[in-house]
Amino acid sequence: MDLNSILIPKIKEFFPNGEQKGDEWWTCNPLRDDTQPNSFSINLSNGLWKDFADNSSGNLVKLICDVKKIKFGELAKQYGFTVIKEKQFHHFKLGYPNAIYPYHTIDGTLVGYICRFDTQNGKELRPYSNNKWSKEGFPVPHPLFNCHKLIQCKKILIVEGEKTCISAQKILGDDFVVVTWLGGASAVNKSDWSILSSKSIYLWPDNDEPGIKAMQQIYKKLTTAERDFIEQPEIKIIDISYLNLPKGWDLADADESWTRDKIIEILEQQPKITATPENFPSFIVEHDPRLWVDAWFKSRNVKINSGHELSINGKLFLLHLAVAEMNCDFTANKPEKSRITHQVLRNAFDLKIEHEIKI
Repeated sequence: MDLNSILIPKIKEFFPNGEQKGDEWWTCNPLRDDTQPNSFSINLSNGLWKDFADNSSGNLVKLICDVKKIKFGELAKQYGFTVIKEKQFHHFKLGYPNAIYPYHTIDGTLVGYICRFDTQNGKELRPYSNNKWSKEGFPVPHPLFNCHKLIQCKKILIVEGEKTCISAQKILGDDFVVVTWLGGASAVNKSDWSILSSKSIYLWPDNDEPGIKAMQQIYKKLTTAERDFIEQPEIKIIDISYLNLPKGWDLADADESWTRDKIIEILEQQPKITATPENFPSFIVEHDPRLWVDAWFKSRNVKINSGHELSINGKLFLLHLAVAEMNCDFTANKPEKSRITHQVLRNAFDLKIEHEIKI
């Protein structure tokens, strides 16, 4: 949780002489000589304020700093936040940031900071490195946020946004390392995902179309040929559609009912499968089959006799061969090292037969 989120529930405490109208708290403007609480309002959802008398506006954190005549760093420390040399983070245009996120390389070297400013027009991010505001941003490929903690854990949860990352990490504790990438849904390809090899990875999307598409992009990058064909750990996009969450919901919005055990239970659930033997060949053309391959094998009671757990890509290969067999194209893309009997493939969609596939 960031400083702004902590201060929002205290708006009425900071400015007691006011009246609530919908999502707005109407009070006197504490920054000028104002005696009529009918022109100054603070949004109770995001903390943004507006004075309709002089057309000024701003965010809650800077408002409280100005009223109390203290620096951002001092206010942050009062609520458990530590800011290093807070003067350096004062932006000439945006003022003091609402949150500061340090980015490190995997060996712990500090690359720089991403500073978030909540303005009347929405969120703005500014990179800060080498003791100055950086127009170019961090070098590409970007490090992942929290990647310096990866050595501590083999289970990784990927979420979108630093705020969500911090919230999820507090809930999960040491069971997972929660990471995110810089730049949002449009910048997936600018981050270094190779450092996640050999990790069990869960991808939790924001509950909206851009968030889901971003996780699908990341999923495809993580399931490329660079990861081991046989020993690749589990990679899974979490299907949150059945949770009936509000549009845009993410783990930063989680209330006290979202416990560690609840989240882990969701992470460990098998993905749903809606394909049938009749529609499966067309189904995998329309969807990324890697999202469903584990559930497909489990639902058809397919056993894999290889001495160890087969990778997602390995299962996907077998699945493609099964589909090829159903389409009378048994020889399609069959590598020499695989020994799969014709009978296994011919019966691949028979729910009553228990198969053994030897690799």
